[in-house]
Amino acid sequence: MMSQKTTFCIFAAVLGILATASFLILENRPLNTPQYATGRYRVVLGNGGFNPQTMTVAAGEKIEFQNARTVPFWPASDIHPTHDVYPEFDPKKPIAAGESWIFHFDRPGVWRYHDHLAPSFRGVIVVRDPRGAVADPCAEDNRNTSECWGALIERVAARDGFHAAFRLFLSLSEKNPSFNIFCHDFAHRLGEAAYGTYRAKGALQIHPQMMYCGFGFYHGLVQRMTAESGRIEDVRKFCVYVENELRRHVLTPSKGCYHGAGHGLAEILVETEGIKNERALAQRALAACESIASDDYERNLCATGVFDSVAIMYYNGGKNGIAMNPEDPLALCLFQPASYKQACYDELMTAVLWAANNRVIDAIPVAERFTDKSHLPATLTALIAAGMRYRVELPAQETVAVCGRWSKGLSRDGCITGVVDGYMQFGGVGKEYKKAIAFCREPGLNDNDRRSCFTRTLHLVATQYGRERYDDICDEIPPEYRSLCASR
Repeated sequence: MMSQKTTFCIFAAVLGILATASFLILENRPLNTPQYATGRYRVVLGNGGFNPQTMTVAAGEKIEFQNARTVPFWPASDIHPTHDVYPEFDPKKPIAAGESWIFHFDRPGVWRYHDHLAPSFRGVIVVRDPRGAVADPCAEDNRNTSECWGALIERVAARDGFHAAFRLFLSLSEKNPSFNIFCHDFAHRLGEAAYGTYRAKGALQIHPQMMYCGFGFYHGLVQRMTAESGRIEDVRKFCVYVENELRRHVLTPSKGCYHGAGHGLAEILVETEGIKNERALAQRALAACESIASDDYERNLCATGVFDSVAIMYYNGGKNGIAMNPEDPLALCLFQPASYKQACYDELMTAVLWAANNRVIDAIPVAERFTDKSHLPATLTALIAAGMRYRVELPAQETVAVCGRWSKGLSRDGCITGVVDGYMQFGGVGKEYKKAIAFCREPGLNDNDRRSCFTRTLHLVATQYGRERYDDICDEIPPEYRSLCASR
């Protein structure tokens, strides 16, 4: 029989073992368990993304979003960039490296979110109601609401492949005209996801549908590739590969891949080197564009991606301190080499439009005041094209009318070109040319207007469709203008 002292010693040892085990369990517990006595949970953003990527909590719980990267982040509800699915789930500003932001989730549901400053980083917060139930409004494939389109596209891509996801683009565009406003963004996100497939397999099957929505798919894929690999040679080889593949599908392959490369170059410089000045960022990124591109056209496209990234940083609240100067929002362009000035002015028009609450008529005076006179006509054309994102469903007659009164510096031909460019990017998936052709037929246009309009439309159609489809589209043009079509 053991003595009372011996029994006590054994009991104390057992308690010690249990305490040690409990400590090890707590030290190694997964991130989706409570981290604090207050009941908060923690999500950490590292270089590989949010961890855990999906977290489930009860309504009323707090979650700490911790930034373990060396650059700021901004966790916020979908949809990017408006965050209107769960507007309160948004800190309204960047969170510095090493800092945290805590949010109280009191609305049951499935809340998809992203890093507003690096939207390829994505996660999901599942909030259960008091009964432990979860209602996901986006669980069904037939939910036609803006907050569900992105989730549906990603689900179909993961389940059935990218080709099926792009077939879904056609259906969503036809049923919901407002889908076209977000189309480029959804295609961009799909391209980011496709990079993982390309990285794993070393190849990617190219489909003509991947050119939908202003080539957003290629922009997203190459941006992610450039930002993650950082290898200029890899990016150059992929852009050559895409161009060669596209030759099998379209009359005139677009080199939109290089635009995506410019995006990625700017992104990686901000992420890895913390550049806080847009002039320094542009100088470094444009130097890299020189290494990727083989001719002036490719270099210019790469530059458009660089300046587009700066514009995004402007209207995303000033990533890494890069914010629009209200005294001269286009000051960056003044310091660019002559060969890149127009690309700078063109791409910054999206930021000028954003600052004008997406009202073209209010953005035009800003463009007129701060753009070099020699670059103003082309810049105003770019502004009209960007503004068509929010006018694409308006009657064509109204668009024709405003072309004549918006700006003295905007030529009628330049306005018509901008309208066609806007229709071809935002006018509907697989049927964007129909709105452009309808615009070209408008009674308010004279013969010279129509020729300019149809010429621009056919040029863009040739970059998106093969010979057979191109010829069919050409047959929709009035007979007296079919001589503008490429030789059959």
